[in-house]
Amino acid sequence: MRLGIISDIHADLTALSTALDALVNQRVDKIVCLGDIVEKGLHGDACMRLLDDWLIPCVRGNHDELALVNQAENAGDDPRWQTLDPATLTTLEALPLTRYYVYAGCRILLCHGSPDDPWEYLHPDMASAKRFKQVAAKSDADVVLCGHSHQPMSVTYSGVRFFNPGSLCGTQTTGSRTYGILDLPRMDFNVIDLPT
Repeated sequence: MRLGIISDIHADLTALSTALDALVNQRVDKIVCLGDIVEKGLHGDACMRLLDDWLIPCVRGNHDELALVNQAENAGDDPRWQTLDPATLTTLEALPLTRYYVYAGCRILLCHGSPDDPWEYLHPDMASAKRFKQVAAKSDADVVLCGHSHQPMSVTYSGVRFFNPGSLCGTQTTGSRTYGILDLPRMDFNVIDLPT
């Protein structure tokens, strides 16, 4: 099975559309999104609609949570905090913090930052091996897919693989402009640059 992994879109519709087309061309079987669909970019509503139209399962990122607050506090003051449609806000509010799937016999846990907190960074440069081992022990998973750091990652702790595809965004905010493909059950993980 080939699993396409996207994260940290940040309302960059061009990047999202390009990545989805590329993943179809690369013949993935399923696509998942690790959160931060909205904010910072200019097309939050359109990105949410596109993910819904494609029936892509998503988890809630920290900026998806912030959008619910920022609508009242910042809308109209800054283009990064655009007013979002009520339907988008309802969808964001309903997104779970984690999702759990079994694909090709592999237990996969999806989260944004960590399974405990969408604001927590899981990255070897920012978190200790101890924290990875704690998450691995609690995860009941073979693979933990996380985003948030905008930096691709592939590490193993306590027999659990941690993969981060980086971020799709890059137009309105800094990002790696990458996505991932995980071939299961072989656990081959590739980070791919977004086509230009």
